[in-house]
Amino acid sequence: MDESFTPGEDYHIMALGSGNYDISVYDIVNETTTYSNTSTGEINITVPTASFPEEYGAYDFKMAPQSASDNPLFNFLIRRKFSYAELYGTGGGAKAAGSWVMKMVVSIGGKKLEKAKEKCWRAALRAGVKKGFAPGIIVPSDRKDWFDCLALALTFEHCKIWYHVGHGNYKALWKPERTFISTPSGKVFSYLKKDLVSPPPDYEGMGGYEKNHSIAELGFYGTDELIWVQINACYSCRNLDFPVYCGTPNDDFPGDPIGDQVYIGWKNSALVYDILGNYNQFEYDYWKDLRYGAMLRDAVMDNLPPGGGTNILENFRYFGVIHWQFAWFRHPNIN
Repeated sequence: MDESFTPGEDYHIMALGSGNYDISVYDIVNETTTYSNTSTGEINITVPTASFPEEYGAYDFKMAPQSASDNPLFNFLIRRKFSYAELYGTGGGAKAAGSWVMKMVVSIGGKKLEKAKEKCWRAALRAGVKKGFAPGIIVPSDRKDWFDCLALALTFEHCKIWYHVGHGNYKALWKPERTFISTPSGKVFSYLKKDLVSPPPDYEGMGGYEKNHSIAELGFYGTDELIWVQINACYSCRNLDFPVYCGTPNDDFPGDPIGDQVYIGWKNSALVYDILGNYNQFEYDYWKDLRYGAMLRDAVMDNLPPGGGTNILENFRYFGVIHWQFAWFRHPNIN
């Protein structure tokens, strides 16, 4: 089987086996089951293309023994097949121009977070699909190619929006302050020495991390390519370095005080699980309001959870726009 589907094509699963299995496909965007069936003995299943109604959506595939339905044999995410040809086109015909006008990318930085933060990234993906942004999704199973996929997506000319779920920090152990996110491709920093044309004499090196990837290497510094960046990771918005190298100006940047770019993250740590803080439920509700046209301020203020609202409000931080009542989640402009 494949962990991705191709629009307009059936999806096939084949395996040696025995027993009786229940199979289902769940549409994450529309929150409904689009396919269910049973299999007996050897597995040879064709899921029809109609089971993937959202071309840019994602789907839960589940296959469980009928004798133990709570213990699935397979349970994984199926997303649209991601390829260079889909974005940039190759050869002749329709492929020459590329068939995917991707305006948004959703990335997940860790396998455990795919489940622990599923309320968050699913809500962001749903908002992007419903807004017509044709989002691409980059999952942990991309492994060492994870950053290459991210770079391919973010530097695509139509992509203006990035939402990321992962772990992060404002400094690595025993190193100077430098914001990073943890990914299957290793720590990705805001910038490193290789990104500076003329490193200043007081540049503080990152040791072995200097060989890692950085956001700076994508070339967004000083540009307005990305208009909405949201990094759902601890300390992702504690300092200005990551926002600046995503191309987002700080609040004091001269020009239009309304702003035309925004970078959003957490000033301090953010809970992974919603035992007390309700961070995940907040993001789920927040994205729902953004999807329906709420401004950034109202999407935040109207969805602060009882008991955890004060912590979230103090921790939620943004750069770029000075007046957050003028920022809407939309493409190609947020104000």
